[in-house]
Amino acid sequence: EALNGLPAIHFTAASKNYLTIADNPSLSFPQVSIVAVMRRASGTGAVVIAEKYNTTTIYGYSLRMSNATTAKFTTNSGGLSADAASDIYSLVEATYDQSNKNLYVNGVLGASTAGTSAIHTVPTPFYIGSRPNGNSLDGDIAELLVYDHGLSDDDRKAIEAYFYEKYAVGNPPVATTPVFSLPTTTVSTAPQVETISGPPGATLYYTLDGSVPTVGSSIYTGPITVTQTTTIKAIAVKAGYQNSPVL
Repeated sequence: EALNGLPAIHFTAASKNYLTIADNPSLSFPQVSIVAVMRRASGTGAVVIAEKYNTTTIYGYSLRMSNATTAKFTTNSGGLSADAASDIYSLVEATYDQSNKNLYVNGVLGASTAGTSAIHTVPTPFYIGSRPNGNSLDGDIAELLVYDHGLSDDDRKAIEAYFYEKYAVGNPPVATTPVFSLPTTTVSTAPQVETISGPPGATLYYTLDGSVPTVGSSIYTGPITVTQTTTIKAIAVKAGYQNSPVL
C-alpha cells in the first residue's frame, strides 16, 4: 500500500504474515526508542507493531496497538498508552531513557511516566507486524526505526520533520525559538553587541523596529551593534519545521 507515492509493507491478519529478525545481542539494550509510520486498517484486538518481548517473563520491549485506536509502549512489565486513530497513517514514537518513558502520536505527547530500570535481555526474536501465534496486524508499516537509546527532544523533532517531508504524515515540529545575548529591548549609552543563536540548520530573520519578522526580513549573518534604544525581534526558519515563536 503506497503512502505519499512511496511503498509500504502490507500485513494481513488472516494470513498472520510478519517479519522477524533472529535473536542477537545487537537488539538487546537497556534503553530503547521505536518509531513507526503505520496504519491499522481493521480489527480491535491487540496487535504487534514491533517488539522483542517475552510475554511469560514480561521482559523486553514492545510497541503494539492494544485495540483499534490505542497505541501501547511497554518496557519490561510497565506500559503506557495513547490514542492513535484507526485506518489512517500515524507517526508513533516510543522512547525510554531510564529516566522517562514517553509515547508520542503525530508529534504530540500522549503519555509519559518515570522509570529507571534497565530493559531486561530476552532470548527471543524481534517481530514486526505479528507474532507466530497471533497478535497480527491488519494494516501497513511504511517505515520503522529502532534506536538503542532514548531520543532527545531535538532528535525526535528531526525525525518528525523527516517523516513529515517524506510521507506527509504527522505534524511538522516547531523550530526552537532563537536566543539573544542581550535583552530584546536594549537601552545603551555606549555601543553594545547583540548576537542571535538558533537551532542548527535554521535561518534566522530579524527586525530592529519591534515589528514581527518574516522571511522577507533581514537575515542574521553576524553580531549586531546596538547604539540606541532598540527592540529586536527574531524567528528561526528551518526546512520541515514550523517557524519558531517570535522572540
